[in-house]
Amino acid sequence: MNVFAKLLVTASYLLTAFGVAFWGFIIFRITKYPENYMGFSPMPGVFIFIALLVVAFVNVRRDEQRNQLILAVFAIFSCITLWAFDYFNILIGYESWLAKGMPDRPL
Repeated sequence: MNVFAKLLVTASYLLTAFGVAFWGFIIFRITKYPENYMGFSPMPGVFIFIALLVVAFVNVRRDEQRNQLILAVFAIFSCITLWAFDYFNILIGYESWLAKGMPDRPL
């Protein structure tokens, strides 16, 4: 395995760990606090999942195709879910919450 392949595998593991930790925080935040807004928007978390998607698709050509495809599905699902959280006002940033007229959480 050359250096580039090791780097891709390491990036895959790190981005997966960041993604799981990110979702752990989001789930904790939604279940612990009744407000549907935070001091920062969770939408920049999409960049973690886009990077994970790119790394997964690059790694599919190398090895461990099944694992990388699972990571790609996880990344796509995460991006769609974050968009839905913002669109349906489940968890949004404070500025967005104010701009949308301080809506209540639908759940």
